[in-house]
Amino acid sequence: MKKVISILSAGILVASCSPTPKELEEKENEVIYNYSASMLPIASIWNAVYWSQKINSIIPEWASPHSFELSAKDTVEIENLDILFVTGTTLDWNIQKVNYENSKIVSKGVSLLTSNHDHSEHSHDDEEHDEHREESHEHDMHEEHNKKIHTEDEHTEEEHNEENHEEDMHEEDMHEEHREEVETNNENEDIDDKLMEEENELNFDPHYWLWIDESIKIAENIRREITLKEKDKAVELKNNTETFKKEISNIQSDFESYTNWKTKQKFIILHDAYRYLFEDLDIKEDDYIVIDEVPSNSASPAKMKELKDMIEEHNIKIIFKEPQMTSQTIDFLSEENNLTVLEIDPIWWENYIENLKSNLENLKKIYE
Repeated sequence: MKKVISILSAGILVASCSPTPKELEEKENEVIYNYSASMLPIASIWNAVYWSQKINSIIPEWASPHSFELSAKDTVEIENLDILFVTGTTLDWNIQKVNYENSKIVSKGVSLLTSNHDHSEHSHDDEEHDEHREESHEHDMHEEHNKKIHTEDEHTEEEHNEENHEEDMHEEDMHEEHREEVETNNENEDIDDKLMEEENELNFDPHYWLWIDESIKIAENIRREITLKEKDKAVELKNNTETFKKEISNIQSDFESYTNWKTKQKFIILHDAYRYLFEDLDIKEDDYIVIDEVPSNSASPAKMKELKDMIEEHNIKIIFKEPQMTSQTIDFLSEENNLTVLEIDPIWWENYIENLKSNLENLKKIYE
């Protein structure tokens, strides 16, 4: 009797754990979207907003955006994405243009700094700007298409008078393949030229994810795009974004409390990537020395002498390295001048909140 009861109980348990027909239908009809981010800071903000579905970055944690090159495997992955989140700057343009149609720029509404530290309300994802760019692109492509057809019609007519029908057909096929190739190349070049022209004209600093206050707008932009695809996740995403905002605010408040009324020491950084972060922390341009505008492994002899003189003149004690870069300059300067080497990460990979904490903890050490 006990055995029968046990068997019946087991059967009831299995039945209760089995999905219902409705659940099976919902599972079958569930749409799974394929997302990714071009760079680690975008992925880390995504992961703060969408806890239940983590994403990776096309540029891996060990690589610098300044030197990263796409592999064939990367290209295939990017082409198959439903949404690719990008910065919309020269740092990840080589990734964005692979899947331009499905790229979402996360800087909408974010105030950007120009090279001379002026503020601007320009956003790479401004809707009117995007519409104008798309209309201009379509017009250019239409004009180019008409020119090609006109040229090829004339060429085909001449060949028809000179060659037999079989040669005409072969030549026409060859021209059609060539036309498709040229149109594709022109489309990419057209987009490329327009974006690069905008970047050169406006000269914006691309490292805007380091702007603590504005990172909240990036999170909101990501949340908005996901919600358009997955409306059932709206509450989860909104709650996670609110949590992100609170954590960001608490970290910044802690830094301000610690550094209040303290004097900053002059320090050295590897490259000029931290204007947004330093703007938030009230670290002025005169408070630090930049080794290079763009990171490199070693400085010139003239630059090394200049740095050494400045270390002595300002009694500099701290130099910051970056985890993605090796630098003979930092190694040499720290050894020759007995400098304390600390780490500051411009990429903020894996966890935006934890990396913000780590960066600010190290920056606290410049205060006496």
